[in-house]
Amino acid sequence: MYLLAQALLDGKSIDHAGYQHVSGDEWNLILTFTPEGLKTWTAYCTSHPSELALVVDGHVQVNIPVTNTMDHDIKVFCTGQQARDLAAMINNH
Repeated sequence: MYLLAQALLDGKSIDHAGYQHVSGDEWNLILTFTPEGLKTWTAYCTSHPSELALVVDGHVQVNIPVTNTMDHDIKVFCTGQQARDLAAMINNH
């Protein structure tokens, strides 16, 4: 069960969603933010280290551990199919 707060970012804050094979069954969903989205993400994560949820169309898709606030790419481990599906959903918004 999740208790969700107001959205930190919306789909307009993500420039592109992609995915990358790590090894074995591990894949990364890679979110590349717009400059303004990255500014918001960095400011929030610097003062709120925790986990966030990726919500698409009102449904929690995956937890995002906040580990690297200065990177343009946010990496989330998931299966290959999850990574492909999530990237497609995000890119089609």
